[in-house]
Amino acid sequence: MLFNTAKDGDRSSTFHYYCDGIFPTVIVILDTSGRRFGGFTTQNWCQSSVGGNYSRAPYSFIFNLSNKEKYELNDPFTNNAIYRHNSYGPTFGNGHDIYLADQCRSSANCSCNKSAYNTGNTNLIGGNGSTSFQVSYYEVYQVIYE
Repeated sequence: MLFNTAKDGDRSSTFHYYCDGIFPTVIVILDTSGRRFGGFTTQNWCQSSVGGNYSRAPYSFIFNLSNKEKYELNDPFTNNAIYRHNSYGPTFGNGHDIYLADQCRSSANCSCNKSAYNTGNTNLIGGNGSTSFQVSYYEVYQVIYE
């Protein structure tokens, strides 16, 4: 495990300290409503420019463990698979299919939207349009292929 909000806190700067430059990774989220979801990326979380930037990350996907669904990118070669910003936690998709805000356990500023990933008529956690949520905790793991 690279990062765990229960042990490391919920600051985006701490997430980046432990996770930047390491890939591929899986992020598993539990929100305060009991929903379990997350994402996998083949790209690292380190931004390559000042501010933030989107990144192409082939084979990346998001998932909902509560309903056992996996969602692929609408366009597997999209340049908007993940969004990397030093003041954001893990963020997947253009428009943000998953966005984890700084201090995500103390505010409901995190959100799911429907954009780059093929989630049907709703977003990742079942809402229409943008749905806010608050994180109970999240963990980041490095994937190691053998």
